[in-house]
Amino acid sequence: MSTPTMAPAKTPQETSIPLDAVRERLRRKGSLKGRQPDDASRAEVRALVGTGPLRRDLLIEYLHVLNDQYRGLYQRHLVALAAEMRLGMAAVVEVASFYHHFEVLADDATPPRLTVRVCDSLSCAMAGSAA
Repeated sequence: MSTPTMAPAKTPQETSIPLDAVRERLRRKGSLKGRQPDDASRAEVRALVGTGPLRRDLLIEYLHVLNDQYRGLYQRHLVALAAEMRLGMAAVVEVASFYHHFEVLADDATPPRLTVRVCDSLSCAMAGSAA
């Protein structure tokens, strides 16, 4: 039976990187990615939902307030609300786009002057909507 042989330990190679290059790499890694909220949108969101720590369980209520005030949920407000609540944008957009009551609008879109909603679900039919 042969005995296993151990490979010699490898010594790490030294690499010289200029200090400015390291600082620039760290600076790029530390920058925020994605869309950042602007001050005006943050102020509009704070005026409607308040300041301070916002409760996650009230996200739908905050979206209702914004939707009722602006007749839709503009993307800039969703970004600002996500930042104020310290939630990811995906979480806020998923909730906003899931519920049919909300109108998610581009920032340059004009909301409709009037929205008519007709309930055709089973619960509405059972309550007499067909009559």
